[in-house]
Amino acid sequence: MEFGFPFPLANRVALAYGFGANRLNRNGSILVVSKSLEMIDDVENHPYFRNFERPKVNPKLVPLYLHYYGHEITPIGPNELSMRSVMLVDPQLENIPEGLKNWGMK
Repeated sequence: MEFGFPFPLANRVALAYGFGANRLNRNGSILVVSKSLEMIDDVENHPYFRNFERPKVNPKLVPLYLHYYGHEITPIGPNELSMRSVMLVDPQLENIPEGLKNWGMK
């Protein structure tokens, strides 16, 4: 996933692994969760990734680490949905104050 950042910051990229749960019949929603491959312990020996080839990533992009990233998607009508999201992200912005990072990530 590529995340656009305002000039003069470089865009970020995250290689994520995730899964979803169809909860439409029970809760009326779909749940999707993911995390960056870098957040998975010992990814090279993980059974899901033994034959996985990492895609080529533009070297100008800065890694963005998704500790967790979740969406609950609820259909409201035939052409409308509601989405609630929660995430813990490290955008790799060491020189920016935490308050400004939190405001910008909203």
